[in-house]
Amino acid sequence: MVSPGMPSPIPFHHTFAHKYLDDDPTNTPSDNYILDITIDDGDGGIASTTAQVTVNNVDPTVTITSITPVDSVSEDEGGVDGRLDETEGFVVKGTITDPGVLDTHTGTLEVDLNFDGDVADTGETVGVPLTLVSPGSYTFEKTIANVLDDGRWTDASGIPAWNNETKDDPVAVKVRVVDDDTGTGLESDEIDIYNIDPTLIVESVTEVPDVEPGKVKEVNVEGTIIEIGVKDLHKVTLIWGDGHQQTVITATRQFSFMRELTGDIAWVTEDLYPLVIKLVDDDLGPDEKTIPRVNLTIYHGVTPSAVPQKDEVRIGAVTVANLNDTDGDGTLDFEDSDGVIASATGEDEVDLMRLEIDRPVPYDGGPVALSVVPGTGLCPGCGASIVGLWADPTKTQPIGLGSSRSVVFSNWGENETKKTVYVEAMGPTSIRGISLEVEYKGQKDLVTATGVWATLTTSKSDTEDVKLPGAGADFMDAAPWSELTATDGVRQYVEIYGGTGVRPVAPAPVGVTNLILTHWTIFPVEVTSAPYTFVKVDGGRRNDTFVAFDGNPPKPPIVEHFPTKKDFANDDGHDEDETGPKASGSFFTVDGPGFNSDTPMNNDTAGVHWGNFEEFIRMDIGTRPTGPGTKGSRASAKFLWHARSSVTNVGNKWVRLPGEPNDVSPGHF
Repeated sequence: MVSPGMPSPIPFHHTFAHKYLDDDPTNTPSDNYILDITIDDGDGGIASTTAQVTVNNVDPTVTITSITPVDSVSEDEGGVDGRLDETEGFVVKGTITDPGVLDTHTGTLEVDLNFDGDVADTGETVGVPLTLVSPGSYTFEKTIANVLDDGRWTDASGIPAWNNETKDDPVAVKVRVVDDDTGTGLESDEIDIYNIDPTLIVESVTEVPDVEPGKVKEVNVEGTIIEIGVKDLHKVTLIWGDGHQQTVITATRQFSFMRELTGDIAWVTEDLYPLVIKLVDDDLGPDEKTIPRVNLTIYHGVTPSAVPQKDEVRIGAVTVANLNDTDGDGTLDFEDSDGVIASATGEDEVDLMRLEIDRPVPYDGGPVALSVVPGTGLCPGCGASIVGLWADPTKTQPIGLGSSRSVVFSNWGENETKKTVYVEAMGPTSIRGISLEVEYKGQKDLVTATGVWATLTTSKSDTEDVKLPGAGADFMDAAPWSELTATDGVRQYVEIYGGTGVRPVAPAPVGVTNLILTHWTIFPVEVTSAPYTFVKVDGGRRNDTFVAFDGNPPKPPIVEHFPTKKDFANDDGHDEDETGPKASGSFFTVDGPGFNSDTPMNNDTAGVHWGNFEEFIRMDIGTRPTGPGTKGSRASAKFLWHARSSVTNVGNKWVRLPGEPNDVSPGHF
């Protein structure tokens, strides 16, 4: 209490400053401190009081200064320097400041590596080491080793899912710092990560043969995906070109497809449909491969016609082995290297098989190789390759095969659709014994061919089996003649005369004849039956004969010479004297030149019928080469034989004239 008249109390103001460096204790966002205040006036007067101060924690501050990719994907792999590509890592750098210089701090880096909106997965939250620069100031640097993908890979159930389809995606990056008083600092940023396109490798496209020769049961396609993004899904689509398409989504790095082929599917029957294989990953990274189709078309020899695509392997082309002398120059065709071109005594070469190599689809340059498959064209018993290639059908421009047995076509004109070569069978082959293959960029097509030739196995013209006409012939029960059935005209012809050789006249009025029988073997025997029924074989014959009669009135002789063209058959007016090919490969012919009646005509007193003959087998495709002419192509060596009848009129019956030539046998007189 102040007495009246006393002066008023004088107030004093004092200011004190103190910096609280921490809000100890830890783990609390604020702490209360008690201040004890004592005033001493120096005269023994002392006063005390207390006050409370609340110290609040201040959150630290985080600053991300840089996010830098760690380049590890090369340019060859599709990477770009300075860009974060999938599977690459990155470095996060920054600073942390905190006014609470006595605080301790814990840093973490959060990266949503699985792009699922949280960082609960392993490796998505990692500690960040802090480097003290000064009290309350730090720097940090943290490397994330790799980011495996650039987008979400699984659905909510964790199942691989096709659900991103972006070429790049942001990677969310957060740096979080917590001090020892629960203060939190957070900085968010992001870096774009880019997809690397996958690479498609087609390992094989394989046609699986059917049980029926030459047909394809299925096509199998196998391949590998080269992919840097280890979590990418892939969609592989096969576009066959004939309207058929197949697609699969796979999480593996291999793929395989099987297309079953039934019926006449265009992709098989027409070789020019390319197979397009498209690949895309779930981040729209594409790749594509086109498997080119290559195609060979082979034509039969003699009378050219294309072998149907479905029959190119299981049947193949057929021609005559080039062992004749088509142009009549005295050199066998297979040895003739200066052209087999018609001379006065021959014709142009007809036995080469045309082979067309279609331009690959698509064709983007590079070699197209035509090869004679090793082991093909082997001459039976000789073991040597007997396939020749020519640039023209008459053998004036040889194509050298070399030791590799192949020829490469590298230059294709802009509008050139095919290359044409001509294939020569230089000798007889086994069935489909020639195989030719074209290859372009690993894709192949194959055709086969057969060279046909016939050989004379035996002939019969002796007189040891002399029986009366109509009594049959015992030798017909032994091979090879036993193949002749009762319905074969050849057997019937022989049995009418009772055998071969110089046949007697009496008692039946069947004339006077010199009968000769031949047996040929066609090689390979398979061409004599299905499915080679289009191969037509005929017996060809040539004669050079002299026929004359003495009579009243006199008549000029009948003279017929061998035609100028060496393979012109001028004595083939009917077919009853041959059997046609049998399934065994046998082919029989018979001829009986002489007088077809035992009764002289027009008061003829004597007669001669002398002749040299050439007998051979000729072949054609589709049509039997019968009748006079140079039809088909000669498919055997010539069998030379002769027949001579010298007769006189005895009682108006022809009787062989003793002491004059009456014979039939091999060779010419």
